[in-house]
Amino acid sequence: MAKVVDMNALTSPGMAQLEATVIGRVAGIAAADDNRKQGFRHQWPAVYASARFSGDAILLAFNDAINRYRLTLGETDEPVLLITQPGKNAVQITGLGPGPHHVRLDKISESLSGTGDFFGFVVPAGGKALAPPDRKMRQIEVIGDSDAVGYGNASSSRDCVGDEVFFLTDTQEAFGPRVARSFDADYQIIAVSGIGLVRNYGGVNSDTTMIDLYPRLLIDEPAPFQSDGWNPQVVVFALGSNDFATPLGPDEAWLNQQALRMDFETRYVRFIETVRAQYPQALFILVAMEDYGADYLEAHRKVLTGLQSGGNENVAMVVLPKMEKTGCHWHPSDRDHQILAGEIANFLDEQPGVWGD
Repeated sequence: MAKVVDMNALTSPGMAQLEATVIGRVAGIAAADDNRKQGFRHQWPAVYASARFSGDAILLAFNDAINRYRLTLGETDEPVLLITQPGKNAVQITGLGPGPHHVRLDKISESLSGTGDFFGFVVPAGGKALAPPDRKMRQIEVIGDSDAVGYGNASSSRDCVGDEVFFLTDTQEAFGPRVARSFDADYQIIAVSGIGLVRNYGGVNSDTTMIDLYPRLLIDEPAPFQSDGWNPQVVVFALGSNDFATPLGPDEAWLNQQALRMDFETRYVRFIETVRAQYPQALFILVAMEDYGADYLEAHRKVLTGLQSGGNENVAMVVLPKMEKTGCHWHPSDRDHQILAGEIANFLDEQPGVWGD
């Protein structure tokens, strides 16, 4: 049974906070009392946390009026509960039965309007904290836009209105996490809907492209991400659709489409080389999708050639097939994401030694 309880419930005698394994870009936050010593603030998609405990009940503490989460118990992927915009409250799960349990909380929404806080997992008196799950040896990072976010991927219609995009987006079912799960890998999804490499959709917010945001721990804050413990063997780049999606406006920096493409090619090579400096041993995969036009595809080919001629041998490109795009606002559907993940996974299967194990 699940119910929302006041945060004061966490101060009851005998409460014990679980040590969690957290994957994703998060900022540590100090909680207000000794029963909530540590939590994390997050804004990038697909952050997840897992822990282990023994006992009949568990509480999850939030300060988050923005996001949506999926809670699972056990080693299966069967959801126990969807938690939507919990606010500053705790969610209590009871009736779990005695013995050890594995709990995992997945962020499934996008939070461009601000950050969310998760204060952690807590077991009441009678329960016992167990050692958290180990991090996985394999790691994948995906850098992308709304396709990587899984924008509207759970929709059966392109015509989404109001808050339907929020309820029909599930980043954990986008192609990146699907690929990672097929290799039993941890993953980070560094993606923003509407983002471009040098030009965002419609030419808006020209000072916040992926080049600007990628170094950040949180999207809205300039503090840099420190990659301690994060060293992916595979980095997937899925950018560029927004750069070429809409006509250039009169006040934009490029005189014409050719100038935009040349700038895109030059700066994409430079951006990838910057990421390469962080993860020098990783296999880099450029994802190019046939749907996004000739300029986009040719630019990707030029980027690949430029990288390889500059000595970046451990880089490849996977051209993905046309999609049905029946998700919200002509975005990839759940079936599309399954196909895209399969294509990338098949490519990785053909790369000997990519995982170093």
